[in-house]
Amino acid sequence: MSGTLEQVRVKTKDDVEVTIPMKIAEQCGTIRNLMEAVGESGVGSFVIPLPNVTNSDLQLILNWLHRFPPQPPEPEVETRHNSDNKYRGRTQIAPLERRFFEALPTTNSLFGMLNSAMYLDIPTIADAGSSYMAEKIKDMTVEEARTYMNLPEDMGGWEMGQMKDELLWLKQDDTKPSSESP
Repeated sequence: MSGTLEQVRVKTKDDVEVTIPMKIAEQCGTIRNLMEAVGESGVGSFVIPLPNVTNSDLQLILNWLHRFPPQPPEPEVETRHNSDNKYRGRTQIAPLERRFFEALPTTNSLFGMLNSAMYLDIPTIADAGSSYMAEKIKDMTVEEARTYMNLPEDMGGWEMGQMKDELLWLKQDDTKPSSESP
């Protein structure tokens, strides 16, 4: 697709027009599919709207795509352990990718970037970001994870009290001796 056209123009949700190099634009599945559907001559004549992407999120994505060029996928070796339908995503994140995410100003920046990457169909960002998020929340309590991800409490006080009463047995001290004797 990258014949004579060297740049693509896009317009973000907040009405900012951005010119993206073709090499970067082709890494975005959404833009690449649109360019293939319209044809190379049509792409240069209009601005591609990105209604679900803000300019700040797009700038973070462009920064990522410049820093981390696409790598050829590693060939998958069929083994007894990966032949079923289990998750085959990333389980670890590279140190440079981790530093990139840690340098983001807020968790909202991270979430906006990941949502935009999903919309633009950029699996490298989505996979790395998901792995980063999993690392961050794996040792958190439910309340800590809610706070970190800015999730509202979805149960009222009465519902929470009822659930605690129903699950009281979970809080019982395991050190109490059993009433049964051997």
